[in-house]
Amino acid sequence: MIEEIALIFTDYNISYIFAGLGMTLLIAVVTLFGGTFFGTVLALFNHYGKASGKIASVIVEIFRNTPLLLWVFVAIAAVPLRSILARALVATVIFNAAIISEIIRGGLNAIPKGQIEAGRSQGFSFPQIMVYIILPQTFRKIVPTLTSQSITIIKDTSYLAQIGVAELMFVVKKLMSTANTFTGHSITAEDVFILFGTAAVIYFVINFGLSVAVRKMQKKLDINMK
Repeated sequence: MIEEIALIFTDYNISYIFAGLGMTLLIAVVTLFGGTFFGTVLALFNHYGKASGKIASVIVEIFRNTPLLLWVFVAIAAVPLRSILARALVATVIFNAAIISEIIRGGLNAIPKGQIEAGRSQGFSFPQIMVYIILPQTFRKIVPTLTSQSITIIKDTSYLAQIGVAELMFVVKKLMSTANTFTGHSITAEDVFILFGTAAVIYFVINFGLSVAVRKMQKKLDINMK
């Protein structure tokens, strides 16, 4: 096993795996921030709008009840961007915006309605009330849930391996297909265990770290609410 690990984890292969991990984290960060921005817009329309609220609700339900990979394929075929990664990001951002909008809407529901009246009594406009009063309180309430969604986003980046984006799973599959070139023999179960086990450990470490952070945040929030 040790000899096999030494054959597989050459300097080039290690740097290749880290490049894939970097792409995974880049996709996750862009998806999380983009999804949070557009999710906030959808949540505000859904929560405070009438006609716009119905449209936002339909959009949310469509994406919530269909698989991400479907929209990745749709984006690859229909979005007029040169880069496959850019097209895939359109799909991941919009899909997660729909999910995150419901998280934000739950936070908005927890804010007392009197906050808006209080803001108006101070001379704030509705957009100012949202930006300075409502949304800051909302995001404080949903930080644990939003962090949990970021874990899902990191895991879902593996879908992009299906379209050739060089994220972590794509890189591991690529190394698996060429393992015989650096081991000197045909692919064995040991090779599979080592490479996919490495990917599993990397995903676990990142997501477990985020899970621990979520639990700590939740404990702090529970203490502050008492």
